[in-house]
Amino acid sequence: MFEMLHNPFNQDFFVPNPSFVRWFIKTYSRKTVIEAGAGRGLFSSKLIQKMAISAYDIATRDGQFKHVIPYVDCTTLPLTSDSIVIVARPNHGDFTHGLFANCVKQNVEEILYIGLEKNFDDDIDSELYQYDIIKKNVGEDNEMLLKITAKQSK
Repeated sequence: MFEMLHNPFNQDFFVPNPSFVRWFIKTYSRKTVIEAGAGRGLFSSKLIQKMAISAYDIATRDGQFKHVIPYVDCTTLPLTSDSIVIVARPNHGDFTHGLFANCVKQNVEEILYIGLEKNFDDDIDSELYQYDIIKKNVGEDNEMLLKITAKQSK
């Protein structure tokens, strides 16, 4: 018998709370929202019926929702200045560093990050960026929503 191997890329790392989904729709429904590194697209699937959202991921995933556009490198994705870019429970390190740099370079309106406090140091380069906690307990694992901003150079 063949044993099924667990593929972590087919896992939903962020499962949003219904109250957070309602708050997010109320707060951002009139904005241009982009979910970067969407994975299967679970988060954006909760939003897409109530608001415009584009979702991109670098790969295809088992069970990926149809609205997710695969094979897009969000670290180089063209963005508009009115974009709200959100990343939820990303792979740590290089992806978020490249994504945030791309967002700052293109002067997006807002960069949002959903994650666990234990991952903030890996995901957010404290020499380049600062963050404000916008909302706590937004998902099943008590993730936080942060607003990321570039530090002003001295």
